[in-house]
Parts: sequence; C-alpha cells; structure tokens
Amino acid sequence: MAQYFDYYEIGILAHGIDILIDPKRISFSMHDSIYNIYNTGTLTFNDIGGMFLERLTFMKGSPLEISYGITSSHVNKSKFVITDSYLEDVPDTPGIISGEITIEFKNAWYHNQEIKSRAYQDSISNIVKDIVTPLDSTNGTNIEQTEGTDIWYQPLINDAEFIDKILVPHAYSPSANETPFYAYYSNDGIFNLISGYKMFNKGITTTLNFPTRITFDSATPDKILNTKYLRNDISLERPLRNKAIFHITEKDGILEKTTDISSDHLPIEDKYFPAIADMSLETGYINQRRKETDVNKKNSELGYNNYMHRDDMFLQRFLVLLPLNPKLKSGQKVSINFLSGETNERDEDSKTFSGDYVIEDSEHIWNGQDSRGYTKLIVGRKYIRTGSTYPLKTRLAK
Repeated sequence: MAQYFDYYEIGILAHGIDILIDPKRISFSMHDSIYNIYNTGTLTFNDIGGMFLERLTFMKGSPLEISYGITSSHVNKSKFVITDSYLEDVPDTPGIISGEITIEFKNAWYHNQEIKSRAYQDSISNIVKDIVTPLDSTNGTNIEQTEGTDIWYQPLINDAEFIDKILVPHAYSPSANETPFYAYYSNDGIFNLISGYKMFNKGITTTLNFPTRITFDSATPDKILNTKYLRNDISLERPLRNKAIFHITEKDGILEKTTDISSDHLPIEDKYFPAIADMSLETGYINQRRKETDVNKKNSELGYNNYMHRDDMFLQRFLVLLPLNPKLKSGQKVSINFLSGETNERDEDSKTFSGDYVIEDSEHIWNGQDSRGYTKLIVGRKYIRTGSTYPLKTRLAK
C-alpha cells in the first residue's frame, strides 16, 4: 500500500501481487448501497506500455483487492472479482495494445455464485449466516436476528438471488418495529442483514456541517462541499400511506379487512410526513388471500408487508458531497446541520432540514488528475421536524 501526500493510502493487489501505480495515473470509485447486495467499483488508469494488458493482469474473473483511505483515521479493504475490463480509446502506439483501461468489479462473492436447488429449515437470519459466514472470515458480518423457523426453498437460483429475492422480502422481527430488512455488502467488505429500524436507531457516526466559507484544501472530512435536494416518486409512496389488507379465513371463507398505516412502519413520537395529505383516505390495498394461522408463516407474511414499505422509508433525500471520508458507509446514521436562509448571518441551523439521516448509498472516489478524494452520499429519512411557529406545521400529515 502506498502513502500519498502522507495523508491518503491506496493499495491494489491483483492475483496477490502489489500493483505499484502512481496515484496520479489512476482514478477509482467504490460504491455500496442498502439496495444492492454486492459492493462494486470501477478503476481506470493508463497502461502506457501495455504491460498489464500483455500479461492479462486485469482479465475478467481475476481476483482484486483494493484498500484506500486516510492514514491517520480509517482505511477500507475489500476483495473483488473483475467482471469487465476494456480499453477506452485506440492504442497510443500503433501495433501495441495499450492505453487507458477501465476495470469494473464486484464483491468477490459474485465469483462463487452457482445455481442450486435445495431446502433449508431455520430462521432467515440463521440461513443467511450459514450461507455468508464461511466466505467472510476476514471482514465479518453484521446480521440482525429474525423471528421464526420455516422451510425455505432455493429453486435453481444462486445464493445471492436466494437471499435478495426470497429471504429478505419475508424477514421479520418484532424488534424491527414493522420496518423492512436490507441485505448488502458495505464498502469495508462487511455483509449486513439489518432492519430499517436498527439503522434509524443506531448511534450517530458523525455530524456533517456546512462551513460558511470553504475551499477544498481547507475542508475536513466532516465538512460538506455541496448538496442537492432529491425528488421522490409519489406514485410509489402514495399507495402505502393507508392501505387495506384483505384475508380470507381458512375455516369459513369470510373476507376480512384490516388497515395498515405508513406511520406504523417506523413509529416515533412527534413525526411529520414531508407532505400535506389526509392519511385517513385509503390509497392502496393488498390481497393476502388465505389468513395464515401458523405462527412462522404469519411472521413471513408480516415481513413481506413490511418489505413493501421500502418505498416510503426515505421520503426526504439529499445528495451530499464531502472530502474523502472512508469511515462512512451505507446503513449508518449521520447528523446534518443545514444552514437556515432566514438570517443574513447564515449561522443558524435550519429547523426543517437539519437532523438525523440514514446513508442509503455511499461512493468513495479518487480522482488521480486532481490528486483528491471525495465521498458522495445519498442520505434520507422518513419524517421531518419543523419550527414550532411555522404556520403549515399543523397541516403536515402525521
């Protein structure tokens, strides 16, 4: 691993061999998301003489280990497999295959995926632990316990699809407070199975601030360089505000109806939705057919109902750009102090936008041309707080 400016650390291992490339000649992006089971990345550099291309160093399927971070605080290390590599332009020298290479890669677990047909009888969290743990003796796992034991079939799909498409949508725990579960590898190589409630109720990883006057050279990893307000798709969120749930009783075939309110999924005090809406209006429905009486199958049904609320767990979102802060990763909670536009001094925090957010998506970027690192986050929360004297507060949906 090479140190750069006595501040950054960057290391690349291919086939177990340390690849020594001037950091000014490379750029990379490392990405994780609570919605994607694999952490991924891209790496670009100029293979001027074509040596790496000639020796097939970065061909598809090759193992890759990348470490990066800040020497004095935090360094991430994760293993990957190359999924694609290609030349961007024509060779610099006719007849010699050389030039700028782009390498795309995913978590190394991707390389081990094979189609399986088998059955498990256990809790969902224990099944996930059995599948993932043997592969993660180095970085470890963060798996939240789920409720109930049932038979789960893996029907000619690989392990990642089995976890992502079958197990996670039915994961349930009373301690998750009716919130959905998420399964993903974070940028530090740790596998996570975690509920939305646990994300929102973690301790704060760091507090991010907007300095009143900033240049990149004076910025620290907790100072925001820029931000953007992100829009939400109301067509996904609105049907979940107040939905009817229909069952047919197994004994006598009676159609039963219950009501499910969005605020039941992540219940907290003094909560306001970032919208003016009548929450008593039914806006959606789900037909769950037979009413389950077996406790394990009922838990699975409850888990699936909670899973639907992925679309309204994060109703207020921001894109945030920082100097490189490798400590930050998806699933963490951060506090952000937005500035208020109500005073000329701009030294007062916004009552509406300041507060705690969960990182949904994180991307750590190294730009070799600028010799600088950046961290780009998508942060979100379900509810907002606002000033007690603001006239519209009483009209906000609760």
